[in-house]
Amino acid sequence: MCDDYAHGGLPGDEWPANLTNLGTGDLSLTRFNQLQNALTLYQEAGWLLLETQVEQQNQWQDMNGAVWYIFDNSAPLDQGAQFWLNQAEQEAQGGFKGVDFNKVEIITPTNQHDPDPNGPQELLTIVNGGGGTTPEPGTFILLGTGLLGLLGRKFLT
Repeated sequence: MCDDYAHGGLPGDEWPANLTNLGTGDLSLTRFNQLQNALTLYQEAGWLLLETQVEQQNQWQDMNGAVWYIFDNSAPLDQGAQFWLNQAEQEAQGGFKGVDFNKVEIITPTNQHDPDPNGPQELLTIVNGGGGTTPEPGTFILLGTGLLGLLGRKFLT
C-alpha cells in the first residue's frame, strides 16, 4: 500500500530502499518520521493495511485514500476514504488493541526526504508472521545429535 501521495512511481520501478518494521517503533529511516505523532500516523496506516486482509477488495482504494490523507492533508478525501480515516483514528484512540504491527514493513527509498515528485514512493507491506524467530543453539545440538544417531544406526545395521 502506498502511503506517499506526493511521489510517483510505475510498476517495475526499482530503487534502493530501507526496510523498517513498524513493530519496532523506530521510524528514523522512514519518509514521514519528522511529522508530529509520526508513530501514531504510521500505525493508523499499518492498521488500514492489515484491514485489507479482512475487508472486501472494493474497499481497498478508499483505504489507500485514507492512508494518503494521513500523511498529506492535500490528498483528495472522498466519502469512502473519510470513513476509513475515521475508523483508523478510532483504533488509534483505543490503542490498537490486538494489532500486531510486527507484520507491517515500511519500504522507504534511501533518499527518504527527496522532494522530487517523480522520485520513488514509500510503501507499506505485510510480512508473513512478522519478524520470525531464530532457533536456540540447543535446538541445533538436539537436531545434530539426532541425525548422527540415525546415521550411526544405519551403518551399524
